[in-house]
Amino acid sequence: MSTVPCKRPRTDTGSEEAEPRTSTPHATRSEKYYFDDGDLIICAGNTLFKVHKFLLSRDSSMFKDMFAVPETPIAVDGLTDETPLFVADSAEAFEALLWILYALPPELRPYQLCVPTAVDLDCILLVAEITNKYHFVSLETWSIKIIETIVPAVSFTEARMMSFLMRTMTLAERVSNEELSHDVMVAWVSALQSGVNPGPLLAILDRDGPSSLATRTYYAQLLRMKVVPGAESPNNLPYLSECEGLSEPQVTKLLFGRWSLEAEFIRLSKITPPLPRGNHCAVMFHADFCIPEWKDIWRRCIGSNTVQECDSADLLQRMRLVHAYFSRNVNVGDAEISATCAQNICQFMSSLVEETRRSLGNHFRVPM
Repeated sequence: MSTVPCKRPRTDTGSEEAEPRTSTPHATRSEKYYFDDGDLIICAGNTLFKVHKFLLSRDSSMFKDMFAVPETPIAVDGLTDETPLFVADSAEAFEALLWILYALPPELRPYQLCVPTAVDLDCILLVAEITNKYHFVSLETWSIKIIETIVPAVSFTEARMMSFLMRTMTLAERVSNEELSHDVMVAWVSALQSGVNPGPLLAILDRDGPSSLATRTYYAQLLRMKVVPGAESPNNLPYLSECEGLSEPQVTKLLFGRWSLEAEFIRLSKITPPLPRGNHCAVMFHADFCIPEWKDIWRRCIGSNTVQECDSADLLQRMRLVHAYFSRNVNVGDAEISATCAQNICQFMSSLVEETRRSLGNHFRVPM
């Protein structure tokens, strides 16, 4: 008895790993995808599908590689209901693959037109996940393009819709699709700002969700919360408001995150980031002119009124404002700095916001 080998790491399509079995006593035939003229029987979950090998072999899929292996006298899996080929997918996930393989043009038209109200989001995401798993290259690209178009056009204001965004982010990170990752993040933050309860979402994200979404969820939630002074609290200790629905570990992580973000800004205010010496910049000139000028520029940027008046925990916005002040008010060409060191300063400022965003997760890692 065999199972389909994996060509790439397994993706989560809502199923448990298949275990070796010798019979399917409780399996039932699919009402839609059990064709009398099919030449391969596959069991996904507890559902039997009788399908056509040539369709599964399309698009340079993993099935094509498997079917190319010369048959042997004992290679009988997939010939009968009692000896099907087992796959480690839920019936729903495998049916999504068969849907896209057997779909007629009228069924695909709403997806090709990318009409949000006519597209089944769960279905198209299942298609993207399972075609990625089994290496249907063209179908994977097609389905992801649809998701890229749909995500910015949908308002995710219900908690149940957030699971779609979690899975979409996991897929986007797996296929290194930065544009889709960005769109999901924008939709995610917008949903949080609309009032979706973050407690259940954080519980899922902390357990097995994309770390990028977990970080942005903690950060977005932190910015909604305010520190209540100790004099106004029952036990004379400061605490965070808006904690309803959050667990004690989540509140602890938020408190630690606020302290860490504020401490990082204080550190940046006191210690100017290092300036690498540029090519062709003499050591003495770098020490006597470039570094002092850079320290003065940094102090002016980080000490500007707009930066100082920003929420003390909103490090990301503060770095945006630092960059904005630098862009509007600083001309490094007027400073006594070598050309290559000036380039290094501009490059540092250009990457400041993105580097801050990437490091946000570090501020919510509570020491054990």
